[in-house]
Amino acid sequence: MDPHVLIFPLPLQSPIKSMLNLAELLCLAGDISVTFLNTHHLHRRLLSCTNIHTHFSKYPQFRFETISDGLAEDHLRTADRVMDLFDGMEAVTKPLFREMWLTAAA
Repeated sequence: MDPHVLIFPLPLQSPIKSMLNLAELLCLAGDISVTFLNTHHLHRRLLSCTNIHTHFSKYPQFRFETISDGLAEDHLRTADRVMDLFDGMEAVTKPLFREMWLTAAA
């Protein structure tokens, strides 16, 4: 079984760019599967501004997954409201990660 890396960057532009670069380097390394976990909101923005799926389609061991950030779609996601994002992420992702952990451990 090949190693598998889950990359879940802080849902802000700079960390996402950096972690996408890391994901690509890991894919270039060879026998490593990479899952890039992003929020639904930021993934939609990424798709509207880039050709990211086309770029990563050359790596069969790479896949995108998305998760809710816990905020309403019309909620502003600006630097001065970053704590709202953290609170929303904690409320939504903590139970999901716990469930994933328990499923993987079973």
